[in-house]
Amino acid sequence: MRDSCDFILVDTAGRHKDEKALVEEMEELTKEVKPDRIILTIDATIGQQAKSQAQAFHDAVGLGYIIVAKLDGAARGGGALSAVAATGAPIVFVGLGEKIDDLEHFDPTGFVSRLLGYGDLKGLVERFSQMEIELSR
Repeated sequence: MRDSCDFILVDTAGRHKDEKALVEEMEELTKEVKPDRIILTIDATIGQQAKSQAQAFHDAVGLGYIIVAKLDGAARGGGALSAVAATGAPIVFVGLGEKIDDLEHFDPTGFVSRLLGYGDLKGLVERFSQMEIELSR
């Protein structure tokens, strides 16, 4: 199957570091599938728990990248930085909503701006520009 596909996504949703059986299942899956990249999706609302969660997953399967989800809510995602520090895995995408178009490439400047409470001004300008393009069609 691996040779006939460009991309295979395996979603192990609902894992928590304290659920030993599920973490072990993920370790077994990793041994069988031998993925090229492992991406952990961190919920921006879990705060500083992100560090221990990411560290546990990194110890179990070796993380390559991080996605920070739910940044469209009240959470600023500061815990995600501790996850990066604990694992060395960079943030590649951020989730700013429920639709596939709401998954955006990580922009460090916008992230830090949001973290400091200024919002993502650059992202806001880009969204308005995109809306103007779509409205002009």
